Amino acid sequence: MSVKQRVILGAAIAAVPLGIVGGILGAAVVYLKIRDASDRNDRAREKGFSYDVTGLQQIDPKLVTYRQAGKIDTMLQSPRAMALDRQGKLLIAAGAVIRRFNPDGSRTGADINLANQATCLATAADGKLYVGMRDHVDILSPEGQLLASWQPWAATAYISGLAIGNGNVYAADSGRLRVLRCDMAGQVLQEFGRENPALDVPGLIAPSPHIQVALAPDGLVWVSNPGRFRLEAYRADGHIDWFWGHGRAEVGGNDAARSGEIDVASFLGCCNPADFLRLPDGRFITAEKGIARVKMFSAGGVLEGVVAPPQVFAGNNAGLALAADDANRIFVLERGTATVRIFVPKTQAAAVAYGQAGGL
Repeated sequence: MSVKQRVILGAAIAAVPLGIVGGILGAAVVYLKIRDASDRNDRAREKGFSYDVTGLQQIDPKLVTYRQAGKIDTMLQSPRAMALDRQGKLLIAAGAVIRRFNPDGSRTGADINLANQATCLATAADGKLYVGMRDHVDILSPEGQLLASWQPWAATAYISGLAIGNGNVYAADSGRLRVLRCDMAGQVLQEFGRENPALDVPGLIAPSPHIQVALAPDGLVWVSNPGRFRLEAYRADGHIDWFWGHGRAEVGGNDAARSGEIDVASFLGCCNPADFLRLPDGRFITAEKGIARVKMFSAGGVLEGVVAPPQVFAGNNAGLALAADDANRIFVLERGTATVRIFVPKTQAAAVAYGQAGGL
């Protein structure tokens, strides 16, 4: 069952007359059982795409502009989310645990235990940690103490991405296909991304929970629309200012891959990019699942290079998560191996900056 189908099911349950209590309870039980299996069903759907892996993994070495400079074995079970705090420490969430690492890969501090499983992480300028807990957000102190727990939004919510800035918290809800703009107390002020012809918004599509959100200094809210293979920039009034990105599904797949018709800049599979981030200079880093690869695009959405080609991940396709620091280091959480790979630019200037920042 897709995320959209789960939303429809939730709406159908809400529409049942209050008198039919037994029907509601029965539907709720069915929903809870389906929800836990939904991610597996989404992955099964992706397997229906025909990948010529050999052809797609072959990337011109000249396009690879980064090199791997380090690796961290998190020793966690099925890590899901990653973020960097203001001190440059790496935070990795797996289940109901957050583990912290220094830039050199050594562990720092005790693990942070959560009330429920984390789905995403973000840090604020004041050091507070915001944790997506599927249907709501918890706020922790820099030391990991629970400061606040927002009220759950809906049973069908799935908070897959968070961004904090300008006195707002933006929560990407892959379950209900929208982005929520909230005040710092969790009150929803606005929604982005829902289908709205009046605002020229076609609507978000997410067969699996991979909608992400990022903020730009010019006030635009960047949202990934993986089912449409693109990133969208929303204005404060809810209109899409502009977007970039394109997909290339495997129609006739293997022949297209062999003939070179599938360009490196495109996003493959049923729904990509699965993660993205915006660098301080305006460029974008994207990560794909299915055929795992990490790419860099200009502020205008033009491919500039490949951070990590598929062969780096040795066939792992369990998904990737991204983080970056001010020294242009790209941190890639490889969920299938519970490993964080650190990539740095190959250029001499970037290598000097990396060394000054205390690289591995």
